[in-house]
Amino acid sequence: MQRGDWIVGHEPVSRGNKLVYAMKISEVIDFDDYFSDIRFEYKKPRRGGDWLTQCGDNIYHRERGEWKQEWSPFHKKDQFRQDTKYPKAFIAEEFFYFGENAPPIPSQFSEIICRSQGCRCSYSPALVRAFLEWLQNTYPPGMHGFPRDREQPGNGGLIPLKAKRAR
Repeated sequence: MQRGDWIVGHEPVSRGNKLVYAMKISEVIDFDDYFSDIRFEYKKPRRGGDWLTQCGDNIYHRERGEWKQEWSPFHKKDQFRQDTKYPKAFIAEEFFYFGENAPPIPSQFSEIICRSQGCRCSYSPALVRAFLEWLQNTYPPGMHGFPRDREQPGNGGLIPLKAKRAR
């Protein structure tokens, strides 16, 4: 994953594969830099208050060479190994977040829907262009809803949306 790539997240099959978010990567940084960068201080969850105060994914960093996970009500300890397997943070300036207002993904883009957990990183350039054209012509960038599970730990994943590169 690199600058300019898109990541798309959708609900599981049991919830209809609706589009939860799409983001264009503007920067890729490692977890240590993400944790220490003042720009992302607001992404550190804080105890107390409402669900919004407790939200944030800026919870991993190394101390004396060992990974440490800070407190988070939404990232449980059993996810630690999976979360730190590829310790990169993807930063986006252009994004679409739908959360509880997730719209259906039109059937002509069903190829981008993963049927199981994991990711697929290459699609035809025509499919990617058509999907992005649909998204950008249908919705303005930004937040269109709150997280569906904002009072409970989340359940999501990353699905990279990247055209196959010519060889």
